[in-house]
Amino acid sequence: MIIINNVLVSDDLFDSQFCCDLSQCKGMCCVEGDTGAPVDPEEIADLEDNYPLFKKYMSEEGIEKVEAEGTFDYDMEGSFVTPLLSDERCAYAYYDENGIAKCAIEKAFEKGEIDFQKPISCHLYPIRVKKLPDYEALNYHRWFVCAEACELGHRLGLPVFRFLKNPIIRKYGEAFYQQLEDNYCEIKAAGGVVLNAEGKVLMIFRRGKWDFPKGKVEDGETIEEAALREVSEETGLQQLSIVKPLPDTFHTYKLGGKWVGKTTAWYIMKSNAHENLVPQTEEDIEEARWVKFDEVARLLKDSYPNLRELWSKLKREDEETLTAFAR
Repeated sequence: MIIINNVLVSDDLFDSQFCCDLSQCKGMCCVEGDTGAPVDPEEIADLEDNYPLFKKYMSEEGIEKVEAEGTFDYDMEGSFVTPLLSDERCAYAYYDENGIAKCAIEKAFEKGEIDFQKPISCHLYPIRVKKLPDYEALNYHRWFVCAEACELGHRLGLPVFRFLKNPIIRKYGEAFYQQLEDNYCEIKAAGGVVLNAEGKVLMIFRRGKWDFPKGKVEDGETIEEAALREVSEETGLQQLSIVKPLPDTFHTYKLGGKWVGKTTAWYIMKSNAHENLVPQTEEDIEEARWVKFDEVARLLKDSYPNLRELWSKLKREDEETLTAFAR
């Protein structure tokens, strides 16, 4: 956790990834839930003043609800929230031509008809703001309806705080957001799953875990050049060639008090030469070993989750390539 201007920022904003995927979730956050979205007291006037302008984009049921009971409601604790319909849908939600639930307030804002985008709690989601006596706390709210957004964010390597750059700036300002950026950096790496003519896979043992050779991309080199160089440096192999690319992996870790987001580009490589393996001890590599295909999963059992995922996906989706080398 870090503190910026009396705001407590959860590590989850750096360590978790998120990117809305409306084509998959269909805007479920607008139609699921047992209470409406939090509304700040100063936003009540925004809702009431702008209602006549965004009303035309609302559903008939939403209009009936608001005109019968008002532009806001109360939750169990007496705090202001957006009103819900009987099916738990937000009164301000409407469905577009693709069946995606969207916000009528935001539609009017995007058309330049009003200058209030929507309640800040909606704009900031999945960040939730908790008000404390001396601080505000920013926490990442996990919700099953956002499973696809978590998956897409992970594939893109997009941390929560970056996905929510605009709403964070809207609420806290540019300087606040820049301090979030100052606590995060990105590293691009590249490596290889190397196969040989005997049907074996090259693995290294480093810092107590089995791994595939990889390392940081240096300035001025391509991703492919970096992958070949790193495999060569870490294992001693010189005669290597790239067969095909594999999906990137992404993970985060903390280094010197700063969060690091590391994206690694992977390639299937081949080595047909009979060369001696020389582990790069200055990089804490204790052993480089050719391993049978059916032993890889066992060795990765206690290794990093993204490597297990990479190998499983390779076995599942690219078995033809593996089989060709295993013969």
